[in-house]
Amino acid sequence: LAQTVKDDELLKLEADTVAKRLFWEDNPKVLAVLTPVFRCRCSKAGIEAMIRNLGQEEA
Repeated sequence: LAQTVKDDELLKLEADTVAKRLFWEDNPKVLAVLTPVFRCRCSKAGIEAMIRNLGQEEA
C-alpha cells in the first residue's frame, strides 16, 4: 500500500491528502498536524553527570 505513494508526493502533499489517497475507503480524518520540535529539558549539570557515569572510555 505504501508503495503506491511516490517519494515526492510524501514531501509535497499535505498529510490529509496522502491519508485520503491511501485509505479512501475508510474516510480518514487528520485530527492535528504537529511540527516536531527538539526541546531538551536537561540541565548542564545533568548532562555532565550522565557523561561522567558513562566512564572515560565510552564517553
